[in-house]
Amino acid sequence: MRLKEFFYLLGLKPRTRVYGHSIQIIDLPKDGKIEFARWKNPRGADLDLAQGEVDDLRTFLSDGDVAIDVGAQVGDSTVPIALACGPQGLVLAFEPNPYTSRSSAPMPRSILPD
Repeated sequence: MRLKEFFYLLGLKPRTRVYGHSIQIIDLPKDGKIEFARWKNPRGADLDLAQGEVDDLRTFLSDGDVAIDVGAQVGDSTVPIALACGPQGLVLAFEPNPYTSRSSAPMPRSILPD
């Protein structure tokens, strides 16, 4: 048993921290500007998305496809999948961690249907 687990058994747990989000804009050559709600966790990083990643996904995902992202966390995989599925497609992103999924609610506006 680790020392911190001993304190957990005594009911001494640290408070849960909740972080907000900021909007990150990514400019892709073929897909244009993408707005991404980046979770402001201090250990998190900006979404580093390249056009090649989206193009690779398009080899097996087409416009109008439905994809499921289980364990979506902050959406760093969901965004390129959604771009590959196109405006007629659908991505169902599920994150079971309630603290992470709070920041996953805002979707990139440029891929939502009008």
